[in-house]
Amino acid sequence: MLIYNDPKGEAYRKLIDYMSARAATFSLKGPRITKVRHPEDPPLPEWPILEQIQPYFAHEEVYHCENGYEDDEGIYQDCSYDDLFWHYRCCPETADFLKATTSHLFGWIHPELPEDLCFWDDDGNCLIHSMSHEDTAGMDATPEEAERLYREIPGVFLIPHTPFRDPLQMLELTRHHRYDLLELMGPGAAEALERVGELPWLRTLEVHDETLEHLPDALFEVERLRSLILCMRNLNSIPAGIGRLRNLRGLEISNVPLLPHSARSHRSTAGPEGWKLLPKEQLSLTSLPPEIGQLKRLRSLSIHYTGLRELPEEFADLRNLRTLNLSDNLLIDEQPELLRSMPKLKSVYTVRDSGIYSGPYSSHYFD
Repeated sequence: MLIYNDPKGEAYRKLIDYMSARAATFSLKGPRITKVRHPEDPPLPEWPILEQIQPYFAHEEVYHCENGYEDDEGIYQDCSYDDLFWHYRCCPETADFLKATTSHLFGWIHPELPEDLCFWDDDGNCLIHSMSHEDTAGMDATPEEAERLYREIPGVFLIPHTPFRDPLQMLELTRHHRYDLLELMGPGAAEALERVGELPWLRTLEVHDETLEHLPDALFEVERLRSLILCMRNLNSIPAGIGRLRNLRGLEISNVPLLPHSARSHRSTAGPEGWKLLPKEQLSLTSLPPEIGQLKRLRSLSIHYTGLRELPEEFADLRNLRTLNLSDNLLIDEQPELLRSMPKLKSVYTVRDSGIYSGPYSSHYFD
């Protein structure tokens, strides 16, 4: 099962107790030791805190990776390395150490601490694996055990490894675990989005749905949102309510309703059937509401593949905007003058035709 979130606080502490009672050992990943050291390489980290659990040390594993490449001059550059994994016995003392050293599962991360906390049974089978830098973790759990943990440890968010997840179920699970991220993908996403106001603590919301055409008022009740991604096939408009999301740092709106790379790229949100785009000239979203200028904290904005033709004057009020992508729209002016008045804008992409949706290799995109 996928551990969908980063268990924190009481959930993390209960998870450590739960696993310590069932596992034989846990492991932490030590420093990566490269075969060829360079003067500019940072020094190998040291963690004196591990002396506290040295009496419970079980064994060390070394994972060797042969890696390298030929540089521009044809000289082989050896990038081989050893990864060290230190195993310790599970017991109340080491459980207390794990709980006292950090407050969340992905808190085990270089360089402050050894990383990738994992638990193992007597036969060397992995019961929990985590990769802190990638923010991913999983548990070897039966559906019955997952149901028990659902009741006993709210905040340990377990779901199956599947690219399509029922949006209404994801909404209910997100509410139960009070997670601050919600992904709604495919059939049922529109219905779930109508209820997103039930999760006022959300900070990240991502919606991929070919059928969604209108944004419900409930979306604009979640005023703590910092990141919003909306990928549909033909969004009708952006309501004035967008101005209420004044904590947004990132906003992305696209009429390309693909699932993201992490869920197998180029998968239609309607299912395994081939997906099709509408020509930009047929898309309903042709303008932005003046209220877009109320998003004073916005730093990144992407409005991609729409029928957008021009920007409202209030767009210049986005004084903290750093990156802007208005590619593959129908902008009358590909270099709007008002963008020159935005002091922090460093990256701008406004080309009407990026080439992604044109040419001989894109005919399968359209009806």
